[in-house]
Amino acid sequence: LPFFQAIKAGIQETNCWIVSIVLSIKQLFVQRSLEGAGGPVMIMSMSFSAAQHGLLSLLIFLALISINLALINLLPIGALDGGQILFVTIEALIGRKLPIVLRNAINLASWILLLSLAIFLTYRYIVFLFGKKLTAIYHKLLGLLR
Repeated sequence: LPFFQAIKAGIQETNCWIVSIVLSIKQLFVQRSLEGAGGPVMIMSMSFSAAQHGLLSLLIFLALISINLALINLLPIGALDGGQILFVTIEALIGRKLPIVLRNAINLASWILLLSLAIFLTYRYIVFLFGKKLTAIYHKLLGLLR
């Protein structure tokens, strides 16, 4: 493709991915399920898989991760940029700053929530990858302790 057509096509493709990712995030909340969500280990595993399919696959995957992280960052969760935007909006509406203790408590709670989610998703993916092997190891350890 010529340069400007390639830019236009890239913007259109990015817009399609943005819509798809927004709909996926919406589904996570509507269904109240983490089905399809992945944590750091899953991202690393998928990155490795994409790299094995070639540089173009890896670059496309990294672009999707970047778009995904940008959109998640805009969610109104205290520790994320979307949460900070929400704080500023609330402060503009009420005409004063929110108490720093409240902001800090919301930020801390949201960080705990995000880290807990990352740990849970990592655990779930490791069990998915190594479930039977982990069960066997667990039973061997129990046998040794008896």
